[in-house]
Amino acid sequence: MQQPHAKKISNEAFHSVCLRLESKRKKVTEKEHEIAEHEARFAVARTELETTRTELHDAQHEFKALEPRLSFSPKLPTSVLLSILGQLGKKAGERCMREA
Repeated sequence: MQQPHAKKISNEAFHSVCLRLESKRKKVTEKEHEIAEHEARFAVARTELETTRTELHDAQHEFKALEPRLSFSPKLPTSVLLSILGQLGKKAGERCMREA
């Protein structure tokens, strides 16, 4: 009669565990590579985001400097005035109307 402990250390059990162990090692390595690829793409995307934010800030700063010069004639047709005011917003529309 074979002891339960002997079954755990048999060649069959050893080979079974070795196969599972190798399979899991391979899967861990694949996932590590996959994560490294994602992190590299994430780093590129983060850099692009920061660059775009800087460009946006610069464009906003330039627009702010030009803002006082932006105006339109209040004598335009009502539909055109409403369209312009809708795009410029309330404050810009009030400023443009005062300047006229």
